[in-house]
Amino acid sequence: MLVRLLSNSLIFKMKKTLFIALFLLSILRAYAQSGGAPAYDPTTSANLFFNALLEEDATTLSRLLTPDFGIVSFDGKIIDGGTLAQSLAGGFIVIDAGSIYSLQTRTYGEAAVTNGTWQVRGTFQNRGFDTEVVFTVVSVRQGGSWKVASVQMTPTR
Repeated sequence: MLVRLLSNSLIFKMKKTLFIALFLLSILRAYAQSGGAPAYDPTTSANLFFNALLEEDATTLSRLLTPDFGIVSFDGKIIDGGTLAQSLAGGFIVIDAGSIYSLQTRTYGEAAVTNGTWQVRGTFQNRGFDTEVVFTVVSVRQGGSWKVASVQMTPTR
């Protein structure tokens, strides 16, 4: 009887441990699939966008963008998210340094507009630049986190 009781207790503890381990693994898997850093507010989504550019992290950038993302480049052309991520991964865009300031976000329900200034230095198609740009980032709430839907950058000089 005592052996049977100990055996049942041991089985219960093993089941409990297995359940906890599976639960923790499922949380880690969901976290990894979300890009590791979901944006829980629109200002964070804008900061993550510029950080992904600075770190040349095309994977995080792709996860942060909406499927219909577009960025208006300095020459007025619209570039889709896939092209932007490929350009970053392929070294066509290299950001050496960047500082954001004068950040202001306004939220309108499931959408938000973030404006600010970015002092940035890098290369685009092997041509160097060192400039200040004002930007507008439009973010939308999707699937419990904020994603970047559109970016407009205009050089100030």
